[in-house]
Amino acid sequence: MYIVLLETSGNQRYIFSTNKLRENVGASELTYQIGAEFAKELAENTNGIEKIIATSGKALLLAENETVAKTFIRKVTQHALENMAGLTINGAISKVEDCVKADKSDEAEKLHKAVGDVHKRLEEIRYQIPSNLQRFQRIPFVAECNTSNLPAEKLYRHKVVETVEDKKPHSLVSITKQEKLSDGKERLEKTIINIEPSLYLDFAKNPHRLDIEERFEHTKWFAVIHADGNGLGQIFLNFCEEVGAKTGEEYREKYRNFSDGLDDCTVKATAFALKNMRDEYLKNQKNTKNSIEVPAIPLVLGGDDLTIICDGQYAIKFTKDFLNEFVKETKTNPKIIEVFTIDGKLKEIPLGICAGIAIIKPHFPFHQAYSLAAELLQSAKKTKQISTSLSAFDYHVLYDSSGTTLDEIREKTPFVARPYVVSENAEKLVENEEKLNKEEKVAGKVWVKNHHFDELSIRVETMNEEED
Repeated sequence: MYIVLLETSGNQRYIFSTNKLRENVGASELTYQIGAEFAKELAENTNGIEKIIATSGKALLLAENETVAKTFIRKVTQHALENMAGLTINGAISKVEDCVKADKSDEAEKLHKAVGDVHKRLEEIRYQIPSNLQRFQRIPFVAECNTSNLPAEKLYRHKVVETVEDKKPHSLVSITKQEKLSDGKERLEKTIINIEPSLYLDFAKNPHRLDIEERFEHTKWFAVIHADGNGLGQIFLNFCEEVGAKTGEEYREKYRNFSDGLDDCTVKATAFALKNMRDEYLKNQKNTKNSIEVPAIPLVLGGDDLTIICDGQYAIKFTKDFLNEFVKETKTNPKIIEVFTIDGKLKEIPLGICAGIAIIKPHFPFHQAYSLAAELLQSAKKTKQISTSLSAFDYHVLYDSSGTTLDEIREKTPFVARPYVVSENAEKLVENEEKLNKEEKVAGKVWVKNHHFDELSIRVETMNEEED
């Protein structure tokens, strides 16, 4: 038996390489389709392959032999090369050690080891393969793409703008992304509305206005928010022990349910936060003719990952609502509860989530904003040193582009209290953290109290009262 892993890479640059919303949405959809649709469907129609997970940009499967494993990887990567220009996806395989038929007590452990090995192997392969950009090398006298620095494939205009734009030079990558706009809009809207029917994202009410800076004409600041689960790496690293899997079948089932459960929690938490954003947005609208719009565009939504573009005015509230709701959902999600129920007893689920928020002017390059959001996310994740159950966010409002890395920014403005913890009962979470000694718990509770979002809210309210 062989474990098969397929995963996209370079997603940041691929999705955020331009400020064209139709390309951002289209690129996100292509990333979703290669794993959650194509790899999944191919697995269901391939003998000798069992799907463990198939989600946005990633698929983990079990193949009965090496030939089946390699053939599967070839078909997926070939499909991406032929139909998804610019998308990078790599594959790797790892052999599962044979178990003695009479004694399969270590089957789950051997499967877990193979899963760990295949992830390491994929990282090695990524560094060995040349950049995808080498497939689109520039040669003399080739026109440049209108929306990227790639060589143009042909004169093109998207069908929704054909009455207002002349055809312009576009690369094959840009064309492929734009052609997936409708699929991406439909899927994201359907995903959210299935959870919260009252929401209406209205990605492009006026199809001719698909530049992100024109999406919400009264928006002065945009925010790129990137959120990611806390402590999940450690859970997956020790998954067999964490969930008490005793057989290979139980291991695969729990792995699958945990992945599906996280996906459910992320979608529901996003819908909850978007609804709150919409309600706040309505209160602030002087002209209500467009009041049903939600000033946000989810781009990556699945697993424990969320990347969303929204009106910067609502970014911090949205993030706080999302983080807290995600944790609540993980405590009640039936799939996750099943995974952590061992011998009839529910184990404590040590899940938190963190986020980074880059608040920018509309014309600021989105790939740089995403990079900053990712750095801010890592800053927020420093709270893991106190407890992996804590949820927190870090943010920055970028007024100029003279220094766009977090290190450069914090060097100029070192006196900040960020990141901010948003977890309810945060001090209790620190007190219950087994890895901390008594002195560390005392220091941790003091730090959490001084860096809690509630303290920031009190300070802001006090400042507003003084101004009034």
